[in-house]
Amino acid sequence: ESLAAADKAIALKPDFAVAWCNKGAALSRLDKDLEAVTAYDKAIALQGNYVEAWYNKAVSLHNLAKPNGALKAYNKTLELKPDYAEALYNRAGLFAGSGETAKAAEDLARAVELDPALRDKALSDPDLSALMS
Repeated sequence: ESLAAADKAIALKPDFAVAWCNKGAALSRLDKDLEAVTAYDKAIALQGNYVEAWYNKAVSLHNLAKPNGALKAYNKTLELKPDYAEALYNRAGLFAGSGETAKAAEDLARAVELDPALRDKALSDPDLSALMS
């Protein structure tokens, strides 16, 4: 339903970045992350500083086990919005998974500082729980 709505919006206005981002989100919810990345790339091509498109692209790449691409997209997200707690949290997970524990701990501490609810999430995450002090 949301995919159809996004497609309709794109048909009416193909240069509408929000519609492309919404299409990507709908595809991601359907576990079609590869197609979602293509939609996010279109949104980013139309509006290069679109934080949500960069973040959603990072999450989809993370889901696709493409850590290098995900890291680049998280970095761009955080360049545009340095206090994006979920992006910091997810980047911490990437760092932890690649053995970069100092970077992971730094991102995790900042994420929890910005959003204390992420502390409980981290405690139940096997990659991040050891970094919680």
